[in-house]
Amino acid sequence: MSLRILFTADEVATAFSMNGLFFPHDGQSVLGIAVTAAPPVLHVQVLSALNHIPWSLISQWAGAIFVLCGALLTLIAAIGVAIRKDSYERMHVAAKPQFLGLLFLCTGIVVETWSLYWLAMCTVVIFMQAITVPVGSHLVARAFDRTHRLHEAADGNETVRG
Repeated sequence: MSLRILFTADEVATAFSMNGLFFPHDGQSVLGIAVTAAPPVLHVQVLSALNHIPWSLISQWAGAIFVLCGALLTLIAAIGVAIRKDSYERMHVAAKPQFLGLLFLCTGIVVETWSLYWLAMCTVVIFMQAITVPVGSHLVARAFDRTHRLHEAADGNETVRG
């Protein structure tokens, strides 16, 4: 096994073609190291191919898809709250898809920005929502149940229990 230091893209492409491999390049000068044994050269080619993938474009599209899914889930939650008649159904529709939509929105923001600030901010937002959504749903259900019992007691159907 021999080791050579190559200085131009043409030299790297020639070393790859001698081993039966293809090296995509744009003709600019590069500094590379080629090993004439096939498996290490194949490893170098795979790493070189990964460098040509537009990761920023992929993260932008993935982030946009997450944000779109989150917005659709939040829209579904808003429509569900508007069309449901029972308070228990409204509570369910308001809590479940809204939280999942927020989770998708925050994931899309983090994937698109790749920022530690947004990762910390979205983690805090999701944590706070995970704590407050069940508590808020419980309080709404309790208030609905108590007012429902008061109305029944006023009609004489049932006694008020605390």
